[in-house]
Amino acid sequence: MVLAGLAALLRQVNNLDVVATCCEGETALKVILELQPDLACLDVQMPKLSGVEVIQAARQAGSETQFIVLTGSVAREEFATASECGAIAIFHKDSASDDLLDWIEGGHIQRQGQSYDRHHGEDGDGGTRNLTAREREIAMLVARGLTNKQIAREANISQGTVKIHLYNIFQKLSLSNRTELANYANVRSIVGLQEQRF
Repeated sequence: MVLAGLAALLRQVNNLDVVATCCEGETALKVILELQPDLACLDVQMPKLSGVEVIQAARQAGSETQFIVLTGSVAREEFATASECGAIAIFHKDSASDDLLDWIEGGHIQRQGQSYDRHHGEDGDGGTRNLTAREREIAMLVARGLTNKQIAREANISQGTVKIHLYNIFQKLSLSNRTELANYANVRSIVGLQEQRF
C-alpha cells in the first residue's frame, strides 16, 4: 500500500518519471543496475535483500544512483548504517508521502552527470535554503531549545518523525548533533528570519 501510494504520488510530479516499482530487494537491485535511475527509494526492511544491502551492492557495482530510505522505526543504528552506505535522506513511512514530495520539489535530486554537493551549506545561507519547509520549522524549534518531545507537540508529529527530520537536517548541513544545529541556526540568524532567508 505504501509503495502503490508513493508511486501514484510521484507520477504526478512534473519532470519526474517513475521507471519501476519493486516489492523485494533482489529485484530492486537488478532494476537499479539495469536502468540506472537518478534516485531510488528503498524500504529498510525488504524481502531477500534489505534496503541497505541493495545500496551497498549497487555502490559496489559502480552505480551512481542516489538513495533515500524509508523506515518504520527510528533506531539509531538504522540512521548510522544508512548514512555510512551513502543514503542521502531517511523518511518515516507514516509521513513519507508529504516529506518525500517536499524533498523532491526542493530540488534535491541530482541528475546523473550533474555536479551537486549535498553539503553546500558551508557558504552563506545555501545550506538552509536547501532545507524543506518542515525541516526549517524543526531547525527553528531546536534553536529555541525545545526537546524532541516538545518539538513533536509543537509541530503535531511523532517524536520518531522529529528524529528523522533531524537526521536529514544534519546530513544537509554537515552537522553532527542538535547543539551544533542550534549554534548554526543562531549564528546564521535562522530564528526570526523565517521563510525569506531559507
